[in-house]
Amino acid sequence: MKRTIAVLLSLVLMSGACDTLNMAKCDYKYHSISDLTLVGVNPKNPGILGTAKLGEAFLSSEAPLPLTFTLNLDVTNPNKDAASLSGGTYVLFIDGIKMTEGVLPKFQVNAGATAMMPIGMAFDLRTALSGKSSDAIKNLAFNFAGIGDGESKVKVILSPKVVVAGVTLPSPDVPIEFTVGGE
Repeated sequence: MKRTIAVLLSLVLMSGACDTLNMAKCDYKYHSISDLTLVGVNPKNPGILGTAKLGEAFLSSEAPLPLTFTLNLDVTNPNKDAASLSGGTYVLFIDGIKMTEGVLPKFQVNAGATAMMPIGMAFDLRTALSGKSSDAIKNLAFNFAGIGDGESKVKVILSPKVVVAGVTLPSPDVPIEFTVGGE
């Protein structure tokens, strides 16, 4: 078994996959959330029709509440070589509740540089908060969007994948935590 791992690691280093291994050594920080919509409406600037659409969605206890946004992370690569990501997954938690999971985009950051990694996310807030009251759902949605009175604690766990010759090698998870709202 040890010999197999040693051979695989040698293949990794010879195949250029060390760019992928460098991603584990990068520093990840929250940059921003952009393009946020709730039921297709920008909650920070909904207009008259958007306000009505949001109100209608929250009055119904069964209507879906699709939340979509782009999570932008600053990725700083301290390595002497480029770092690249060709696969992996993420899990998103808001206020300790699992909201969604998905696939990480392909991404690269040059040696000694910082680049912004956009991760598109979309899920039904009502489904994710099944069993919660309408007020609890509305409060979390508005806090997360930055228009509520409180804050939301966000945790994203990135799980990059390193695949060499069809074999997936273990890679450490990268947890990122930040707070939004309460502005």
